Amino acid sequence: MNKIFFGCFSLIAACLVLAGCGSGQSGQQCLSDGIEAYKARNFSEAAAKLAKASELIPNSVEACTLLGSSYLQLGDLAKATDAYKEALSYKPGHGEALAGLGEIAFHEQKFDEAQRYFRQAYNTDLATPESRAAVLNGIARVEYSKHNYPQYRLHLLNAQKIDSKYAPTYYNLGTLYRDQYRLFEEAIDQFSLFRVLCDKNDPYYGKAEQKIKQLEGMIARNARPAEKPDAASKAKADKLIEMGSEALATRKYNEAIKHFKSAINSYAGSFNAQFGLGVAYTRQGLKAEALEAFQRASRLQPTHQDCYLRAATLAIQLKRYKDAEAILNKAIARSPFSPETLKQIASLYHLQQKIPEARAYGNFYLSLLKSGSKDETFEKWLKSL
Repeated sequence: MNKIFFGCFSLIAACLVLAGCGSGQSGQQCLSDGIEAYKARNFSEAAAKLAKASELIPNSVEACTLLGSSYLQLGDLAKATDAYKEALSYKPGHGEALAGLGEIAFHEQKFDEAQRYFRQAYNTDLATPESRAAVLNGIARVEYSKHNYPQYRLHLLNAQKIDSKYAPTYYNLGTLYRDQYRLFEEAIDQFSLFRVLCDKNDPYYGKAEQKIKQLEGMIARNARPAEKPDAASKAKADKLIEMGSEALATRKYNEAIKHFKSAINSYAGSFNAQFGLGVAYTRQGLKAEALEAFQRASRLQPTHQDCYLRAATLAIQLKRYKDAEAILNKAIARSPFSPETLKQIASLYHLQQKIPEARAYGNFYLSLLKSGSKDETFEKWLKSL
């Protein structure tokens, strides 16, 4: 499995917020020095300073939690466990310490235990949005280990919704799009966002850059030369599209199909011709042909959500559920917070008998509706699952 990660640096944000509540100036200095060493990724120095701080500051949850994270970065899971548990002995239910224990359990491949810790952590009063996003990344990782990719994606989308600047979310989405969904352009987008948001000293910065180059090379090798029509061919196609649209408006569907096909013959790269052809086929009841037309149109204009929705609807009607899922996966990768797309994939999961996924995506869809907006019919359906 390609490496994905849960950012332990989220815990430092909590410590920076909460530091200063201990006693003893020398202890506070050790805590401050430990935080600075951690930020500089000098984890050995951080561990030494924070171990001293935990001795000098009685019952310091912050010192113990960040000490656990320092040991975790050093790969000393036993000492990390002891430090996190000491923090929990001072403050039971401390979210960052629970998340740290979840990370340790994940490293030890105790996935059910990791999930329990991460979920407990998420249900606590975490100090910052970054911490909440980090814990959701942890929950997502467990789903990835179980090959439950829809749930993995949804946890990451929730993390993005909570803290859009939390960099690991984008790296982990990029991993999903590249390795599982084979959405290479969308994976590049995610890895690029990660590089914009993360520290250049982060070890994953270079890995993301390498992945981007590899993906760009793959796309370039498989790309077809873009058609560059002459002005006359394009003008002819535009005229034929206009004629096809007029035929559509007057319900002359055979005539519309003829004009749109002629437009495509003149200029195969015309989005409007392919989209119009899809509409005409749909109104003729030619679902398979319409699906192919909309899929061609979406390749020409990958950001056009209506294309994906129409294509997915047709694939569902044809009971081509795998095709519908692939179409909606791409739509979500392009526009992750489009309510109608999420509503449609919830319905698709129901048809596929994936009830937990249907519930999860259905609830996410409802959470994205504008304030005051409701979808009572959908809510009633969702509650019935």
